[in-house]
Amino acid sequence: TAAREAMRARIVAALQAGAAHPCPALRADEALVQALIAEGSADGLDALLALCQAAACALHGPPHHGLPAGFDGLEGWIAGA
Repeated sequence: TAAREAMRARIVAALQAGAAHPCPALRADEALVQALIAEGSADGLDALLALCQAAACALHGPPHHGLPAGFDGLEGWIAGA
């Protein structure tokens, strides 16, 4: 829907502006940006958000990669949450 496309555009704009802390700012050509916004399934955007979470973990580095100290390793965690 138009409302969902507008929301995808807002998410991509926030990523480009570096407002999705702790993700690094997205640098992408206009064709990719438009494809991310236009894709109704948002699979590409979902993959990009997963990449951002992985990048944030890599930037935090060892020993916990951004997870809280003393976290339970048997529990499931979402990076960047």
